[in-house]
Amino acid sequence: RRAWQLRSSGPGPGSCGGMIGAVPGGDRQSGVGGSDGSHFGVGATPALCCMNPLPPNPALTKLRANELVKLYVTGNFAAPRHVDFICRTGAFDAIWLDLEHFDLPTRDVAVLNLVARAFPVTMIARFKASDYQTVMRILETGVGGIMCAMVNSADEARQIVLWAKFNNPKPAPGEVTGVRGWKGGNI
Repeated sequence: RRAWQLRSSGPGPGSCGGMIGAVPGGDRQSGVGGSDGSHFGVGATPALCCMNPLPPNPALTKLRANELVKLYVTGNFAAPRHVDFICRTGAFDAIWLDLEHFDLPTRDVAVLNLVARAFPVTMIARFKASDYQTVMRILETGVGGIMCAMVNSADEARQIVLWAKFNNPKPAPGEVTGVRGWKGGNI
């Protein structure tokens, strides 16, 4: 009942970003390429890609190696000092922010993610993916993964995957799509 997408640190068009779903590797825009730096997506160039690398994603690296990922879950009491404390313990690979049951503004999610990146610890956000804008706002905070709550069908999961791709191949009427900005939108 949950759709997972994890952002890889592999190359991709304009941002070196990738998303994985059922198939490991690949980039967010064209579905080609891998995290080993050996492939570039449609329209990507090595020079541009090297300018915009995404930070490492230790949780994704461990998942791909079939290793245990140690996850800390937090919600309404998440604060920069709390995330800093958890990350400094070295006991966790990822922090899961519960945004379905607790209201954290997007700006706060971005700040918490920046704190976690300093160690590096992967930030995973759990929320209700109701539309393209909701999914993109969370991804643009720089989180390393999303977990979407209340997904009741394969069609809903496919729609979320389309929303998670910045250059959505099937945009809804009035939906804005394009090429990712510098540093994955976190200029």
